[in-house]
Amino acid sequence: MWGIPDAIVLTDKAPAPPEARITLAACALTPRIAIASTLIVESTLERPAKLTLTKHGTIASLGALKPGDATPIQLPIAGHAVSMTLDAGGVYRLAIDGADDGAWIVNAPGGVTDATGLATLRLPPGLHEATAWLPARGGQEWKVVKSTVTVEANALAELAIDLGPR
Repeated sequence: MWGIPDAIVLTDKAPAPPEARITLAACALTPRIAIASTLIVESTLERPAKLTLTKHGTIASLGALKPGDATPIQLPIAGHAVSMTLDAGGVYRLAIDGADDGAWIVNAPGGVTDATGLATLRLPPGLHEATAWLPARGGQEWKVVKSTVTVEANALAELAIDLGPR
């Protein structure tokens, strides 16, 4: 059985990467989902590009995100990058100007599921809350699932979270 790629798994103690780099290439943003406190946006296009970064809320409101004010981002040509610090706990959407789909960025402790739907997080021993969030895309609604996992010292703990159809 396969998992779901590009879902965010949040925990109370997992370290988040300090920065995420999202690249605009061939009219698409990659990766489509990231976790970081600093966002770096770059382009490989040979022409100027206009994007928008919109804060949709916080991790406390994953089930009721709403777009706030959009911040325009101008990338002149390939080789240029823009760096932005994100609010702690913030949930953001980066979009190519005029496009409905985009990339999601969260500034919180956790990780992103890989192509097979797995996320590997290093946690200290103890009981941890885990929240899996799959952003809305491709006509599908967002999904949020909460669970807990107990981690023992020097051991692997597994937690399966079902993000399948409701």
